[in-house]
Amino acid sequence: MALDESNTKLRDTQDLLTAETKKTSELDATLTKLTAPPKWKQFTAPDFQMLVTKAAFEGTSPSANPGIITGDSVIDAYIVSKATERGYELRPLAAQSNLFSIDGFMLQADAAKAWLELRIAAAKDGVSIRLTSAFRSIEDQQLIFLERSGIYGLDSEYILSGLADEAIIATLQYVSPPGYSRHHTGYAIDIEDVKRPTLDEFVNSEGYAWISKNNYENAKKHGFIPSYPSGADKQGPEPEPWEYLFVGASALKE
Repeated sequence: MALDESNTKLRDTQDLLTAETKKTSELDATLTKLTAPPKWKQFTAPDFQMLVTKAAFEGTSPSANPGIITGDSVIDAYIVSKATERGYELRPLAAQSNLFSIDGFMLQADAAKAWLELRIAAAKDGVSIRLTSAFRSIEDQQLIFLERSGIYGLDSEYILSGLADEAIIATLQYVSPPGYSRHHTGYAIDIEDVKRPTLDEFVNSEGYAWISKNNYENAKKHGFIPSYPSGADKQGPEPEPWEYLFVGASALKE
């Protein structure tokens, strides 16, 4: 009987040790997970574009007057049709009362904080980047589009005959019609490298090399993704290495 009791106690002790070992292993795994650097999902260009479609864009609402370019509804519809053929989509508009001023531009609060952290992180690695554009109103985008295209004041018959198509299409390669820009959301930023201060040069700069390495890991760490990555089909403009969209880091972690 004493031997049986001893064996029972031994088994109980072994079971207790096994349970404690399991708990310890689970705790170690949890601690490792909490302290290990996060792993970032790898995305293709279409994957990045899908993230844009899923983005919540909190603090925005549908624009009241999208697509007003020249003020002539027939001409504007003609231009918008060219834009949608390229993949442009209507974008919601930020409530300007929700925006914060950062480095001379306006952004949604989360995007403003993320941009500041991104800029500081780049500086720590010896890279100087700065904002060149952030939130844009419908009116801002209208002025940019008209200036770039040179169509303001042209005869409607001239435009509708297709004679201005070359100018319109050339503009749509890099400029959204009003109502169709991601900058309306207050979550999009254009950036440049201080050492190579033009957007066209950004793709060849230290800033671009830093932000895009390892599938845009430095951008993802701060919740940004390339807004118009190379390799995505029918996304509106041509690829824009300088434009990034804040979607939040949680959507980008494994």
